[in-house]
Amino acid sequence: MKLKDKVVVITGAGLESGFGWAIALEMAAEGGHVVVTDISSRYPNLPDYALGTTEDIEKRVAELKALGNDAMGLVCDVRSKTSVQAMVKAVVRKYGKINILVNNAGFVRVAPFLDIDEEIWDMHQDVMPKGTFLCSQAVVPEMKKTGERGKIINISSMAGLVGAGFAAAYCAAKFAQVGLTKALAQELAPQNINVNAICPGLMTQAHVGRQYAVGAAEALGTSAEAATGLFLSRMPMGRMGTPEDVAKAALFLASPDSDHITGVALEVSGGQR
Repeated sequence: MKLKDKVVVITGAGLESGFGWAIALEMAAEGGHVVVTDISSRYPNLPDYALGTTEDIEKRVAELKALGNDAMGLVCDVRSKTSVQAMVKAVVRKYGKINILVNNAGFVRVAPFLDIDEEIWDMHQDVMPKGTFLCSQAVVPEMKKTGERGKIINISSMAGLVGAGFAAAYCAAKFAQVGLTKALAQELAPQNINVNAICPGLMTQAHVGRQYAVGAAEALGTSAEAATGLFLSRMPMGRMGTPEDVAKAALFLASPDSDHITGVALEVSGGQR
C-alpha cells in the first residue's frame, strides 16, 4: 500500500470518463484517502460543455466507499481563490492534513487562431495555469505542516510541450502549467515537496481528448473518426492511450518510488510528438 493514510486531493475528478477519476481509483487502491472535487456548475457561455456536477461527485465518492475506501467529495471552482481555500479548509478539517495534490481540472475548446475570442482564451488560462497556481498556493502550507513529503502533480499535455494546430489557447495554458511545474519544483524542493507534471498524448477515451478530437475535426472539415485515425497513425506505439495509463504515472509520482524526482514533465503518449 504505497499511499497508506496519505490524503490525496484531485481536482476535476467528477466525470467518470476523466483522468481525475482514473487517478482517484488508482490512488485509493494503494491506500490513499481520496478527495474528489469538481465545479458542479455549467459555463454560462458553453451550457453544453460537460462538467462534473454535485451528483457526479456524490456518485464517485459512493463508488470509492463501496470498494472499502475512505473518501470525500467537495465542490470546488479552481478559478476562484475563495472556493479553493474553502475546499482546502474542509479537507484539513476532516483529515488534518494534505499530502498529495493532483491539479487535474482542465478545459479545451479547439478553433482556428483567428476565431478564438477573448472569453474562451481567458477560460483556458483561468482553469489550468491559474487553477494550478491557486490550488498549489493553498495546499503547500498544509503540506509543510505535516512533516511528511508532499507531492504536487499537474496534469498538462503533450500540447504543452510541442504545440498543436487549432489549439493555441489550450497550448498556451498547458505550456504555462509545465513552466509553473518547473519553477515550483526548484522553489519547493528544500521544503520537502516534489512538483511534477504529466503530459498525456491524445486520448479520446477521456473527456478532454474527445473534446479536442471533435474540435479538430470541425476545424479540418472532416469527421471526428477521420481526425482520430489521422492522430492514431502518428503514434509510434500504434494505440491510443487510456486514462489508466495516466493514472499509473500519477501513482508513481505520488508514491515514495519517485521521491528523488522533481521538475519533470513526464510524457505519457506512446511516443506521440
